[in-house]
Amino acid sequence: MNLKTFPILLLTICQLIIFSNLIAQEGDHPKPATLKIGATAPDFNLPGVDGKNYSLKDFSSSKALVIIFSCNHCPTAQAYEDRMIQLTKDYKDKSV
Repeated sequence: MNLKTFPILLLTICQLIIFSNLIAQEGDHPKPATLKIGATAPDFNLPGVDGKNYSLKDFSSSKALVIIFSCNHCPTAQAYEDRMIQLTKDYKDKSV
């Protein structure tokens, strides 16, 4: 081994160690439980943009419930705001 190939070999070994650690850590996280289609959602208590708190019981007469988690300072969320408002208007009379 000469002095020119040593740094390349050392860098390659370091990259392999880092990459293998990332792969090993990835498997440590359990997958979150998800609901099956048609299952009843667990009860919740969330603040609305109107300052009121809402729970699942508040929507018991609705056919469906859509909850949008958004970030008002995100440019992408801001770009979709008009669409979300229109969807709300379109489905309000349909018990959604």
